[in-house]
Amino acid sequence: MFRNVFFNTKTSKIHLWENVKGVDLYTEIDWVPYVFIKTSGGNIKTIDGHAAKKKEFLMYRDYYQYCKDNFNILENKTKPEIQFLAERYHGIKDEDLEIPRLKTYHIDIEVNTEIGFPNTEETKDPIVLISLKDSSTGRTVTFGEKEYTGGENITYVHCEREDVLLNKFFKYMNRYPPDVISGWNIWNFDLPYIINRSIKLFGNSNIYNFLSPIRVVRTWKSKKSGEMNIDIAGVAILDYLHLYKWYSPHNLESYTLDFVSKFELEKGKLDYSEYKDLKELYEKDWNKYVEYNVIDCKRVFELENKLGYINLVQALSLLTKCPMKFYNTMTHLIEGAMLTYYRRNNLCAPYFAGGTQEHFPAAYVKEPQKGMHDWVIDIDISSSYPSHMVALNMSTETYIGRIMGIKEDNIISYTKNYNFPEFDMLTDSGFKKFDSNKLKKFNMVVNRGLVAIAPCGSVFSTSEPGVLSTVERNIFDKRTEIKKKMNEIRNILPESERVTQLFALQWAIKIVLNAMFGITAVPYSRYFNVNIAEAITSCGRHTIKQGEIFVNDYFKSLGSPVKDVVAYIDTDSLFIKMDEFMSIKYGSWNDLDDAAKIALIKEESKKLEDYVNDRTFEETQLQDYNSQVKDFKIKFEQEIIAKTALFVKKKKYAYWCVDDSGKSTDDLKVSGLEIVRSDSSEAVRIKLKHIMEMIMKRISDDDIKNVIKNYKKELKKVLPEEIAANIGVNNLNKYIIDGRSIKGTPWHVKGVANYRMLLKQYGIEDMYEDIYEGLKARVIYVKNNAFGIDVITFQRWPKEFDKDIEIDYEKMIEKFFLKKIGFLLEPMNKSSLLDTRVSNNMLDSFFI
Repeated sequence: MFRNVFFNTKTSKIHLWENVKGVDLYTEIDWVPYVFIKTSGGNIKTIDGHAAKKKEFLMYRDYYQYCKDNFNILENKTKPEIQFLAERYHGIKDEDLEIPRLKTYHIDIEVNTEIGFPNTEETKDPIVLISLKDSSTGRTVTFGEKEYTGGENITYVHCEREDVLLNKFFKYMNRYPPDVISGWNIWNFDLPYIINRSIKLFGNSNIYNFLSPIRVVRTWKSKKSGEMNIDIAGVAILDYLHLYKWYSPHNLESYTLDFVSKFELEKGKLDYSEYKDLKELYEKDWNKYVEYNVIDCKRVFELENKLGYINLVQALSLLTKCPMKFYNTMTHLIEGAMLTYYRRNNLCAPYFAGGTQEHFPAAYVKEPQKGMHDWVIDIDISSSYPSHMVALNMSTETYIGRIMGIKEDNIISYTKNYNFPEFDMLTDSGFKKFDSNKLKKFNMVVNRGLVAIAPCGSVFSTSEPGVLSTVERNIFDKRTEIKKKMNEIRNILPESERVTQLFALQWAIKIVLNAMFGITAVPYSRYFNVNIAEAITSCGRHTIKQGEIFVNDYFKSLGSPVKDVVAYIDTDSLFIKMDEFMSIKYGSWNDLDDAAKIALIKEESKKLEDYVNDRTFEETQLQDYNSQVKDFKIKFEQEIIAKTALFVKKKKYAYWCVDDSGKSTDDLKVSGLEIVRSDSSEAVRIKLKHIMEMIMKRISDDDIKNVIKNYKKELKKVLPEEIAANIGVNNLNKYIIDGRSIKGTPWHVKGVANYRMLLKQYGIEDMYEDIYEGLKARVIYVKNNAFGIDVITFQRWPKEFDKDIEIDYEKMIEKFFLKKIGFLLEPMNKSSLLDTRVSNNMLDSFFI
C-alpha cells in the first residue's frame, strides 16, 4: 500500500512511495488525470445509468484546459493524486488493507530571541537547536550550536555556526527522509521559521528543498489568513496541535504542549523555573536547554503512542485513497471513498458543478429542564444522519424534487395517508404544479412506495439504490466486519500490531460514515444539494422528537407519574430521568449501592430501547418517511449512565458518567460549560475544577459553602501572577497611541499601556519584559491609586509596583471565581452558597 504520493503538474508524473510485501519502494509513473464523456457506446456507467467512456490526455495542461472549456463532462475537477490512488488500489478490500509502518519525525526547534516570541516572517533571530525524534527507532537526533555534555540518550551533532546547523539538518532530512513530519505547532512556527530563516541565510538557493526526498517543496501564502502554507513532496506534515484539536473529544482550557501533556500524560515540559526565562536558560545551562528541546519532541511522541491520531490519519488515507495531508478536508476524503466505489463498480463520478452556500434549519435542541437530576441515561440515534440517508435512499441521482409551501408536520401527515393536496415541486428544471391528474398519480406513487419523503418535502425515488445511500450502507457493514475481525484477533493476541491497525481503520470508517452528510451541504463538493442536506437534518429533527414521544409513552404505560421524563434533547441524544421511576418500581432503590442501581438501570434501558426502536421503525421510518428499506432500521442505542446530570441551558450541561457503553467509568463530562477557561489562572483553575466536581457529586451544601469560603481566603494570599487572568494581547498599535490607550480600548490592552507607563515612572524598563503583540499575558485589576489606573497587564509582576499599587483581590475573585461558580449554582437555586459572610442573626445569637 501507498505511504505518500505527489503529482507534478509540470512533468505529468506521479511520484509514489509505497510498501510492497514489507519493502519500501519509490516509483515515478507517467500519468495524467482523465474525465468521462457520455456516449452511447461507452463501457462505463454514470450514476444515473447512462453510458460513458474515458477521455485521456497526454499532458496535465491539456487536461486542465479541457476541463476549463467544457461543461458536458463527468468526473472533472478531481485531485489528481486521489484519482490515481483510487485507480491503483481499488481492488484491495477495505478489510484486507495492510497498513505500512510509517517513519515519523517529531521535530522541535529553539530560537535564541532577545525579546518576545520569534516572528516567522522576519526570522531575525538565529535557530540554535533542532531536534527530531524518529518513531521507527525511538532515537532522537539533535543539531545544536554549542557543545553538549549531557547524558540524554540522543545523537548530538555539534555545529559551529547556524548556517552549518541548518545545512546538516537539511542534508540529514534528505538522506534519511521520513514519511511524516509532526510536532507541536510546527505548521505555524517550526517549519515556516526553518524555511524563511534558510532563505535569509542562503538566499535563493532553496536549500529547504532538501526537506523532500525528491527536493520539491512548495510554499505559498493563504489568501484568507496570510499564513504560510507548505507542501513537501513525499512527506506529510501532520501538526500534532492541529490533530489534537481536530480529533480529541476534550474541550480544554489551554492547548499548550505543557498543558495537554499534563492532561493526557500526567507530565509536562521540562521545568526550568530556576531561571528567569528561556534566554537565561540558553546562556547559563546549555545542557538543560538541549534537554528542554528534546523533551518537547518526546512528549509529542508519547502523545501519539497513547492517542494514535497519526495512525488514524493513515487509516483514513488508505481507506479513502486520499493523501494524509487532507485528513481534515471531508470533501476530499469522501471524494476518494466515492471514486474507489466507482472504480470497483465500473462507474464514474458526476459533473462537479458547485453552487452557492445556503443556510437551512439544522438539528433540534430542546430547552432543558434546568437543574440537577439523579440517575440519567441517554439513548442516541445510532449514526443518525447516515441512517436516514440509507432509510430514505438519499442520493443526488435519486433526488426528484422538493415539495414547497407545506409545513413539515403536514407533509408527514400527508405522507402517512398517501393523500397530498395541490402543491408546487421545485425540481432541477424549475417549478412543477401538481394538481388534478398529476396530483392523483403522485399520491398513487406515494401509496405504492415508489418514493420516500423527508419532512422538509424532499422526495427520493426508491426504485433503484442510490449511490450515496449504498456507500453509506456498505460502510456500516464494513465497520461491523472490521470490528469483528479486530475483536477476534484481540482475544488471541491483545497487543498485536494488527489490532492497533484495525482499531484505527474502524475509527476511520466511522469518520467517513458521518462525513457523508457534509458533502451535500457545501458548494465545494460535487454532491452539493441543499435540498438533500436539509432532508437529512429534517429527518434527524423529526426522529428525535418522535423518540421523545415514544419514551414518555413507555414510562406512562408503566404508571410513571412524571409527565416528561426527557430532561434534555441535543441533536441525536435523549437524556432521560430514571431516578423517580426506579424509586417507585423498586421500593428499596435508595438503599441499593451504585453497582446494583446501574445493573437495574441497564435492564430497564434495554426494554426502553427495544420499545422505542420498534415504534421508530414501524411508525417513523415506514409511515412518516414512506421508507421501503425493510432490512435496515433507524435505531436508538443507550450509551451513558450518569449518576448526576446538571443542565444549565441549551448546549451547556455536565454529567457524572459511571457507565459508558457498558464499561464502568468515573468521569465528569462537560459540554459547553466552560467555567474552567484558559483565562483562569492556575490557582483559580484548580479550585474551580474541585468545586464543580463537588457540585456534580452532590457534596453537601455546607461543605461546598465552606470550601468556597476557604478558597476565597486562600486566593487573597496568592501572588499577583497566581490570580491574574491569562489573556492573549492583540491590536496594541490600534489601541495604544503615543503610549496611551484610546477610548474603547479592551481592558487587558489598556493594562499594557498602564504597565509600560509604570515601568517608565519607576525607571525599570530594562529590568522587565515588554508586552508584545500576540503574547498570552497576565491581567489583573488594581485598587484606586495615585496613577488613576484600574488594570495592569504583565508577564512578571514588578515588585517595585508594591509600593504604590494594591491588587484588587475582591474584584478578581468575584469576576474569575465566584461568577463562574454562580453559573452552575443558579439553575439549582443555590446561588446563596456564594454568600459566605456570617449573617447578623448568627452574630446576634452569641449575645442572647
